[in-house]
Amino acid sequence: MLTAYMPTLRKPFNNSTDWYKNFYNIYYLSQVTNLTLLSYIESFIELHKNSIIDIKHDEFLKRKIISEKKNKNISDWIINDEKKFYEEMKSFDIEQGLNEIFEQQISKRFDDINSFIMPFGTKLNDDLNKEISINFNEIKETTNAQNWYQVITGFLNIWEFLFLFSTTEHTLKTLLSYQRSDDLFLKLLETYPVLNFQEKGFISNDGYKVLWQLYNEVRNLYSHTHGILVRKLKDKINSKTHELKVFFNDDVHIMDSSFLNEEKVFNNKNLIENKFYLLNDEELNLFRNFVIVTMESLDEFITNKS
Repeated sequence: MLTAYMPTLRKPFNNSTDWYKNFYNIYYLSQVTNLTLLSYIESFIELHKNSIIDIKHDEFLKRKIISEKKNKNISDWIINDEKKFYEEMKSFDIEQGLNEIFEQQISKRFDDINSFIMPFGTKLNDDLNKEISINFNEIKETTNAQNWYQVITGFLNIWEFLFLFSTTEHTLKTLLSYQRSDDLFLKLLETYPVLNFQEKGFISNDGYKVLWQLYNEVRNLYSHTHGILVRKLKDKINSKTHELKVFFNDDVHIMDSSFLNEEKVFNNKNLIENKFYLLNDEELNLFRNFVIVTMESLDEFITNKS
């Protein structure tokens, strides 16, 4: 997702390793895909902005998200909380879109299929015409999100994280001829002991191992419990997050956008048991930076050595 800081992976050198060239293309496949989907969402919301403001006007006033001047024209509204204002607008528009999708593509699916196959002299059995009702508020409440914009962007973040994690894991396992995931970076540092990630403005190598272990537990969350946070995984994520923060200091460039602000990265209050955990932008960006430093450093070392 686009945030205050967008990590970028450098393009391969002419003599870069083949695995780095492949990783480079795969990395930007994930970036372009996510940004395209997000761009469509943002553009659609912008088109409906004024109508949303009209609908949400009284609610926004009551919640003090906006206030009014004497002239009550839309252009004269004062936005008191800009972040909440735009996020609430996006959430409302997304929820309206979801309702339209349900009405047009899900609830009418039986009739649509019947209309398609009837010219061929057949029809669906009546027992397939099931009663369907979706409560979008109840669905949202199964997650740790506050609104539907956070739900949608959180799912996009999960998709990208799992995409990047799996391609990073596969690349390193192949390169190192090593199959264990939890201590993969211990093996990496044993194989290439001259690597020093702190020189890249990152954290020490010991912190680097903890960072991988943290996100390995996050991967396990989605692989083993389908994203539902159980006590065992919550404790592990909390423990690794606390352990990781010891390694960070003020001059680490990855922290430029407060990536390890306790309020934003695996904050205990957001780790709600028995709810689906959605990754926020800061948590994804931390992993993005981690992957970039790993792959760039490894490619540079191998390329310069050969």
